[in-house]
Amino acid sequence: MKTFNNMKLWIAVYVSAAILLVELAVFVYAIATFKLPTKKDLVLRDNSDNEIELTNTIVHKKLEAVGEIASYKYVYDGYMTRESDRGWEFLNFLTESSVEVDYTGTIKAGVNVDDIEIEVDDKDKVIYLTMPRPIIISNEIDITHYSEEVAIFGGVAGDTANSMMDIAKEEELQEAINDGLMRNANENAKEIIRGLLSVYDDYEIVFNDYDEGWS
Repeated sequence: MKTFNNMKLWIAVYVSAAILLVELAVFVYAIATFKLPTKKDLVLRDNSDNEIELTNTIVHKKLEAVGEIASYKYVYDGYMTRESDRGWEFLNFLTESSVEVDYTGTIKAGVNVDDIEIEVDDKDKVIYLTMPRPIIISNEIDITHYSEEVAIFGGVAGDTANSMMDIAKEEELQEAINDGLMRNANENAKEIIRGLLSVYDDYEIVFNDYDEGWS
């Protein structure tokens, strides 16, 4: 009788061990096949795993994080001279003065994200973006060299260098625009936006410009 009870005990132990092994195998398989949600899943799907509509607001919020896109930098350098005298009929050479200034500068242009018009076609999976005209974000100039020559009765006004630099900034800005500053800022802004919206990789991004005749 004792032997029979021992057999029952060992059978129960084996059965329990087998059950534990099955449960362990199921647990291991569940861990191995578990997949974390992707960034795209978190953006485009709700908690029930049903696709939600991509809207203009969602795209705008994605872009507004950068606010203003400084998409193109134009570097320039040059020099400017200014000569003056008192206009005397005689001995005018005694009043002559000249100023020479060397300078370097940087112009930054970009796009204000708030001015981008957004239209999402969720059915055909297209994001339409109408781009505004780029703006000048900054135009900084520095004097690298300053020299002046002044005759005995000549003189140089204290704000001469500043007024010369104001003129230089305007001239260099126009030169930069002629060289394609706005066009380059527009194209670079598009590339930055494509990168920001790359999470929606099943959508086509189509750009339109307010003014395609930018110089």
